[in-house]
Amino acid sequence: MRVRSDLNSDGDVSDQLEDVRIRVENDTMFVKWYGAGPEVAAAYPVRSLTFEYFNTSGTAITTSAGIPNATRVRLTIAVPKEEGSSILRRRQSWVYLRN
Repeated sequence: MRVRSDLNSDGDVSDQLEDVRIRVENDTMFVKWYGAGPEVAAAYPVRSLTFEYFNTSGTAITTSAGIPNATRVRLTIAVPKEEGSSILRRRQSWVYLRN
């Protein structure tokens, strides 16, 4: 997932936290905090990373055709509670989109 936003209103999205990319490869989540910056491993071992899309009224979008109309995205990541544990901890975060 990639999110770009000119948070400090300087006319570009090249500053830290303005061009963020998140991806999971095998069981590691990688984050790139700004466009030209390095990609870093941020979470391991990732058991799941899900994206849920919602429209302006808060209704879940359930088809891929509706995703371009999303105004918010809920990310949920699940990782083991501790090394070797089968109990998962989940964290959620929201991204609000301007379309």
